[in-house]
Amino acid sequence: APKRSITERPPEANDRSGILHLESDTVMGTKRSKACIQNTCDRKSRVSMLAKLHECTAQASTAATHRRLKALPEKLRKNMTMTEDNGPENSNFAEEERILKIKHFSCHPYSAWERGTVEKLNRSVVRKLFPKGTDFTHVTFQQIKEAETLHNNRPMKCLGFRTPFEVLANDLAEFGLTPSVLGL
Repeated sequence: APKRSITERPPEANDRSGILHLESDTVMGTKRSKACIQNTCDRKSRVSMLAKLHECTAQASTAATHRRLKALPEKLRKNMTMTEDNGPENSNFAEEERILKIKHFSCHPYSAWERGTVEKLNRSVVRKLFPKGTDFTHVTFQQIKEAETLHNNRPMKCLGFRTPFEVLANDLAEFGLTPSVLGL
């Protein structure tokens, strides 16, 4: 399936006014390890959803995305977007679109700044807790959950000193949902 360019992304994703417009990226560990961390974040609330992938493949990335998002009602997923880079771990985007009904958008090559939210979270959250050279095969689910919780419960100036969790909870309440539907 042909990729959709980020230039086609809807305005509510670009201006952060819509709920659940996501950006995703993977953070690699050591060169010897196949394990990595997938960071999927919401552009509006800045909520970060972290998942450990035992190998950085398209199948593992797709499985982690499905586990996190499948519980959302289809009517909500229909309006969601996912922006990713052109890495091989994102090559199953057509399957994710078919199964989850989420529109995928690809950045231009070598333009990480087009996914600035997830890139900043990788630097400010993931790399501070798991510095370069960390072997992710030895990082536990509990450590990843703690990193996710630490970030999602930190007040942010850009959110009016509310936490990402509070902003997402408020947005999901309109649909009768809580962040627990996303495993948060």
